[in-house]
Amino acid sequence: MIYELTVKNGIRSGTGNAYIDPNPYPNNLHIMGNSLVTRILFSNAMGGGNPTATGVEFRRNGVTNTVRASREVIVSAGCIASPQLLLLSGIGPRDHLQSFGIPVVADLPVGNNFQDHVFIHHYYEVKNTSLINEAIGPTVQQFYSFYVQNTGRLTELPNSITFFSTSGNDDPNWPNAVIDTNTYNVAQNESTILAGYGPQYQSQWADFWRPYLGKQYLLITSAVYRTYSRGTIRLASTDPTAAPLIDPQYLSDQRDMEALVNMTKMLFYMTMTGDFPNYATIFPRPIPGCSFCADVPLWKCDSYVRCIIRQVADSALHPGGACRMGSADRTDTVVDPQLRVRGINQLRVIDSSVIPELANANTHAASVMIGEKGADLLRQMAN
Repeated sequence: MIYELTVKNGIRSGTGNAYIDPNPYPNNLHIMGNSLVTRILFSNAMGGGNPTATGVEFRRNGVTNTVRASREVIVSAGCIASPQLLLLSGIGPRDHLQSFGIPVVADLPVGNNFQDHVFIHHYYEVKNTSLINEAIGPTVQQFYSFYVQNTGRLTELPNSITFFSTSGNDDPNWPNAVIDTNTYNVAQNESTILAGYGPQYQSQWADFWRPYLGKQYLLITSAVYRTYSRGTIRLASTDPTAAPLIDPQYLSDQRDMEALVNMTKMLFYMTMTGDFPNYATIFPRPIPGCSFCADVPLWKCDSYVRCIIRQVADSALHPGGACRMGSADRTDTVVDPQLRVRGINQLRVIDSSVIPELANANTHAASVMIGEKGADLLRQMAN
């Protein structure tokens, strides 16, 4: 399939400009920039009965402020910051909170069940670049087409995605892996490229990219989109401005590793046999730190495939799940099906952190859907 995009009139349409820019409800929707919520406030936090969320404390321009909630507090800070805020506020694993001296408001598995998709980039030299889309420069002409005519390369994302079931997929009706294809331009200078790599193989990466500086290439990605590995989000500090500790545990479940190996071998087979090599061929140098097999093609070279996964596997930036939603009788959930935090009155989490299991797709549409469903639940409460 070709990607479906959130684009309107040649310009990306995100949730910001689609919902609140310009602010459609200035009388009762107040938007503050340069503000950081530092903790949720509760009444009856240490007494009998369930605690009740009453408001939030936040910093703005160096000043600490408090705002009170007339009905509910809605946490919608995203799949990383929402669990961090709950932990800072005393909602999370008891042992973890106590290790920081944070009073425990509710002992819940906040920060568990963290998930993300993992991918491997593969680089292909295109034999006839006139057959592929113009690369994003950006050039003066591309800027002119974009700003004046709302047309051209800067209004597009012309890539395709193909779904597959790997050999170990336990439900072939739901594909667990993908191949994603796009075109890019290599940077003009080595220093820009090498800044993205660690110090160990700098000279090898320079040799890898040097023949292609400034040239257009085909980027093909193999990825696992139904994952079993689960990581954690934990506090590094009680300072709200400090980044949390994210341990994604990528490929810690062997099923994910084997699926990515299988998908990568499938990609190599499809791009190195048949007619495909007439149009594009994989860069001739191996990924630095790895070696081609001398006697078998890449799609049979298990040692190379596993090596590149260890060397260059990366995040698809599709995280979620660390405030898991589920039924009230489960012990591994943070919010119920109405997105209410268990054991806390007047507190909900509405973002991708509530996802129990990532979809085999980009998480954007699911995140917007969660927001829409959350809004419906709030309207029901108001009525």
